Amino acid sequence: MIRSSSPRRAGRLLATAGITIIAIAGVSGAAQAAGHEPPSGELTGCPDGAVCLYPDDSWNWGSPSHVFYEQGTHRVSYQYDEHRIFNNQDDLGYVELCAGTDGTDCDNLIAPGEYTDINLTDVESIRLFSY
Repeated sequence: MIRSSSPRRAGRLLATAGITIIAIAGVSGAAQAAGHEPPSGELTGCPDGAVCLYPDDSWNWGSPSHVFYEQGTHRVSYQYDEHRIFNNQDDLGYVELCAGTDGTDCDNLIAPGEYTDINLTDVESIRLFSY
């Protein structure tokens, strides 16, 4: 009688393949989070040409809490903890987060088409401008 070990070998191969798939999926998810690009389609709820502030560090089911269209300084006082800010302006529209209520002491530049999750406790205003 000839004995084959193929079922055992097949089991080991499947286990190895499963670990590889889990590792690849984990890396893919981390890469997406670091990319700062929004999901495609209408999932963000942020109109074209606007900058949107969400009440936490998610897309909030496509419902931003604040929507800004005009360039200049906008107060965002009394916003605490993690929020998501999405810059849905065209190629020339940028956003800066500022510690001063009048658009001064700015940091954290957000380019067009990108978003960032940030603690807004020390942010008093955001400034929309074009290059």
